[in-house]
Amino acid sequence: MEKKITYQKNSFFKFWFVLAFILFCIQPILSQRQFKKSKLKKNEKLIVRNDGIQWSVGPTFLLTKRKNETQDFNDNNGTRGNYLMDPSGRLGFFVEAGMAHFPKWTPIFRNRLLDYVDWGVGFKSLSGKEKTTINYTNSLNEVISTDEGVGNFRNGFLSFRFSTHTLIYFGKTENDLKAKKYFIDNAIGFNFDLNLWRGNKEYVGFSMPETQKFHSPSVLQIHYNLALGIRINRALICLPGIQLPILGLFEWNGWGANMNWFSSKYWPIQLNIKFIRLLEKKPTCAPVYNNPMERQKMRELME
Repeated sequence: MEKKITYQKNSFFKFWFVLAFILFCIQPILSQRQFKKSKLKKNEKLIVRNDGIQWSVGPTFLLTKRKNETQDFNDNNGTRGNYLMDPSGRLGFFVEAGMAHFPKWTPIFRNRLLDYVDWGVGFKSLSGKEKTTINYTNSLNEVISTDEGVGNFRNGFLSFRFSTHTLIYFGKTENDLKAKKYFIDNAIGFNFDLNLWRGNKEYVGFSMPETQKFHSPSVLQIHYNLALGIRINRALICLPGIQLPILGLFEWNGWGANMNWFSSKYWPIQLNIKFIRLLEKKPTCAPVYNNPMERQKMRELME
């Protein structure tokens, strides 16, 4: 009972620590004055910067193998049989906030492989389940008894992400936007996740601890993100998409991005809807030339 109370207290403090840390990271973003909607006059266009605030939210899910093979066993005591481990993913969620930066290309340096970069800090929940069924058999390979066990887990991660993006535009050019409204957003980047809420490691019922392995609390992955970009107006962009880890650098688990829990491997994916709100820029008025000499000098400079 005392152990359970201590665990609840630790989870409580971790929750408020993560919440305070995320608010601390995004506080400079939320305090930007340019995020306030300005009062535009008639026929006046909104002027935006090359930097903006981005936030995203969506569900997470753990993918597993479709089919699992039955394994035979035979110990020194003469016990024999087979067992089957059946993992499955469960629904989780994530939230994130950060910034997006669109570089200013010059005629000397042009590179359409990089249209913008963005980063974010957030929280990610990954949940799964594993069921183990064991069949004890006799010398004729007939099942004489069956036992089962189930393990459920949910891991909570403090997440840091950095991505680079390439855009492919399509559709008609909008007159108001002076650009195409729709585009495909391809992104590749890194995410570092820290598992502050370690999931359950115990089974209910029968289990096989000798086959179990649990991923490190630290996760470093290379991910790929595919999204459909929709320019709502000059300042606001909506991007529904999917993010897939393609290589796990830490903890290394072979050429893939699977994560171990209990006796199974899970591949985390997340669907997301992201918004980018470009910061507004105060319009700069051109200088006024009041005499003919100044106007003539300006014409010569323009020529």
